[in-house]
Amino acid sequence: MSFTLKIQTLEKKYKLNLESFNFARRQLNRELLTTEEFDIVVVGGGIVGTAFVNQASHAGLKVALLEASHFGSGTSSRTSKLIHGGLRYLEQWDFKLVFESLKERSWLLKHNGHLVKKLPFVFPIYKGDRIPKWKMSLGFWLYDCLSLFKGGKHTFLNTKAILKKYPHLKAENLQGAFLYTDAQMNDVAVTRANLLSSHKQGAVLSNYSEVIKIETVASAEQTTKTNAEQPTNANAEQSTKTNASKNPSQAVNKIQVYDKLLNQNFSITAKHVLLSLGPWTDIVGKKLFSNWKPFLSLSQGSHVYIKKERLFCEEAIVINSNKDGRIIFVIPSGEYTLVGTTETPFYKDPSLAKTEEEDIQYLLSEVNAFFPNKNLQKKDCVSYFSGVRPLVATTNKSNGVKSREHWIGLVAQHVSMVVGGKFTTHRKMSKDIINHIYKANKSIKKTSQKKLDTLPNLESPKDVISAAADAIEKGMCFYLSDFFQYHTTLDMRQKLTTKVLCKVEALFAHKYFWTSEELEKQKQSLAKYFKDCGIKLH
Repeated sequence: MSFTLKIQTLEKKYKLNLESFNFARRQLNRELLTTEEFDIVVVGGGIVGTAFVNQASHAGLKVALLEASHFGSGTSSRTSKLIHGGLRYLEQWDFKLVFESLKERSWLLKHNGHLVKKLPFVFPIYKGDRIPKWKMSLGFWLYDCLSLFKGGKHTFLNTKAILKKYPHLKAENLQGAFLYTDAQMNDVAVTRANLLSSHKQGAVLSNYSEVIKIETVASAEQTTKTNAEQPTNANAEQSTKTNASKNPSQAVNKIQVYDKLLNQNFSITAKHVLLSLGPWTDIVGKKLFSNWKPFLSLSQGSHVYIKKERLFCEEAIVINSNKDGRIIFVIPSGEYTLVGTTETPFYKDPSLAKTEEEDIQYLLSEVNAFFPNKNLQKKDCVSYFSGVRPLVATTNKSNGVKSREHWIGLVAQHVSMVVGGKFTTHRKMSKDIINHIYKANKSIKKTSQKKLDTLPNLESPKDVISAAADAIEKGMCFYLSDFFQYHTTLDMRQKLTTKVLCKVEALFAHKYFWTSEELEKQKQSLAKYFKDCGIKLH
């Protein structure tokens, strides 16, 4: 029986249609995971993992994805919500990264305009800035050139014109402002669209599935535990040689998985494993491999949402801080304005990242310095969030200038890893990964290539109750905190009442047969999330 036919047969058994992405679908996927041998199993369900699974499934590969929490629950849901080339990387002479990012921006705007929208930016220039006006002018000219002028040409507004547009902007030493265009997106929606696109191509997806062990099985009688080395081709090749059998192309990986939702263990077999773990790379790597050496230097970035009536902008405004040289964005976001980001070294488990008081005060002080009449205070912040950037470890560089280039390579026999990169280049990264795997594992071959351009247009429920029903039936969502974090809009959360919350709790409790103890546990977890991000019920 073909894999596609088996899925269709199981869908009849579980009474599912293609749109169903719920608990029953997860059970169906669990059955497939334990009975099929996959070409590739991806560990990590952020933007890179989901984009790769989408790429691989469209290439006709039998592919599965395991996420230890909810899909897209890490850094991929805590970005500045921008698709951009990265002006600051020009200062590092990283023209390749900027060119690739701008190319991806153009592609996303062309093929996925329902998810990615053009956004004009205003970059005020002041006398005495760290980067003078002439140098910024050169930078914008390069930015236009590297985009092949597909984003339009930048322009310059004199002091009078920019103050007419933004009268609250600091006027002292203002020399004018550059206007240019980048793009804006909903990071959760882009990740989810990749996920659902791959699902419709037969990818087998499972959240709350934690990988606890990977073994290379050379034959029915022999199992060799893999070891990881540093990210160099020589070490990766040595690791592969050490663990290879006489017939390395026939070796497969046996993956031990803990189902956190059902409190059960199970195993999967795959020809190749891809680790796409984001900021959890080193934490998970140390658990899986005995000789793991760190790859990453982590950095926490925090953002705050401010009431639109307290800080209004039609375009995104770029603040070039004279305190620490960081670029901070002030971005229109519906009924709110998003301000970010900070950049702080981070040494803990990324799941512990949260916005601290000093992060909020730093961002407010920077905005107040450029809008002196606003006098923004913490009470003006309606919500805040923090994410952890997985930067490839480098030396003699501050966090603010570390490269966002990605690295792909073997860490063990038939086990590859991707680290670094940025949200904007997720599609480029996924193509690089699949080409790497084709070269690294000759047993994996592309069987077809379906066109992969437009991602699904996700439904946008009008209210919280509709969103909850959608999350349960089409989002594989099992927890209240997951629902409010990843399946609702900021506006929904801001207008949430105790009455509506009780209805959502009742809906989840009924669907998943929660006991009173389980419901109370869910409520406590949700209350912690609301507290950590500053949300208050009405």
